[in-house]
This record gives sequence, structure tokens and C-alpha cells, in this order.
Amino acid sequence: STQDIQENLDIISTAGGGTLFLQNGTYTLTSNVLIPDGVLLKGVSRDGVILDCNTSYSVQIAGSNVYSTGTVTINNGSTGLVGSGTTWTSAMVGRYVLLDGSWYEITAFTDTTHITIATYEGTNLSGSVYVLATVNFTGSISTVTIQNATASGFVIQYSQEPHVDDIYVTSCGTGINMDYVVFPRLLVTSNSNGVNLDMNYVFGFTLDFSD
Repeated sequence: STQDIQENLDIISTAGGGTLFLQNGTYTLTSNVLIPDGVLLKGVSRDGVILDCNTSYSVQIAGSNVYSTGTVTINNGSTGLVGSGTTWTSAMVGRYVLLDGSWYEITAFTDTTHITIATYEGTNLSGSVYVLATVNFTGSISTVTIQNATASGFVIQYSQEPHVDDIYVTSCGTGINMDYVVFPRLLVTSNSNGVNLDMNYVFGFTLDFSD
């Protein structure tokens, strides 16, 4: 069941990461399936393991605690990120901010418009959009079929280095929906969807894609 899949994914994550294997069969989702940091969800055969989204749900590799209000300014080589229209908090220390195609860890909080990050290496930014999140690192999926979602069947968001290996996505409104992802590796077939692949703010990707 979906609950069993999610419970076991979470147990593996808590134990420090690993692989959850799914035997052949159709698994009809009753809620979203979220693959955590450092965990691989792997079927024993792509065409034999079917995750049916039951019209309403999706399989996800996604971060959390997303915040993107206001704009930011920072220069190359600096650690001081300056916000305009932001309401940053001390709880954001330890999360990451996406700037110029890379995630940077937030290391200290000064006030609602000033935080400290790992040394920024990129083009100078002034009044730029950004996103801040708890990033999903290396959540991965392999050798399954995902089907039958009215909206998105497979979602990757606020992530770094997700590996998607030999999956088939079909009969969804959007087959694969990716937002704010750095260094993904994708080997996928996505066809007979309303939109087969929708990518926004995806950086440094390797993609082998059918349809």
C-alpha cells in the first residue's frame, strides 16, 4: 500500500539512506509518495512495477520549507546575502538558497533582510529572484512505471543530484515536472501525457529522454 511504501522509505531515510525494492505489481496510490534524501525507490522490473497515481496523486523527489518572497543582492566571493522585501528567520539556518544555478547553505542569521551563506561563486546579483528551501539531496528512483495522474505524475522539486534511471511515465496531465533542481541525471521515457516534460530552473542536467 502507499502507506507501507512511505513508512519504509522514511525508515530507510532515518537509518541513513539505502534502497527500497518493490516487487512486481500495481500499487494504486492513496496519497503522494515522497522519496526522501539519500533513498532509492527501485522496482524489480520497469514494466512489472506500476505506480498508479489514481488520478489525484504523484511520486515526488522534493524538498520542503520553501520561501521565495522578495529579491536578493550579492557579489561574487561574498558570504553576505542581502534581501529586499524578505522576512527571513533564524529557523532558516541550515537550509539552502538557490543562486545562479547552485544551492548555498545558510550558515547564520542576522535579521529579516541579512543572512550569511557559504561563499558565493557566481555572477553579481542585484534585485534578483531566488528560492530558499530544505533541499532533497540524492533522492532517486529506478525501474518503475508511473501512470494515471490528472496533474503531474512524477515531480522533482528543490533537489540536488536526483538520479532517475529507466522509468516510464505515461497517461498523465504532465508526465515529469521539474522545478529548482541542480545536477539531475535522468534516463526516462515519458509519452502519451498532455505534457511529457516540464522543466523550470533546472541546472547542470544529464538527460536521455524519449518523447
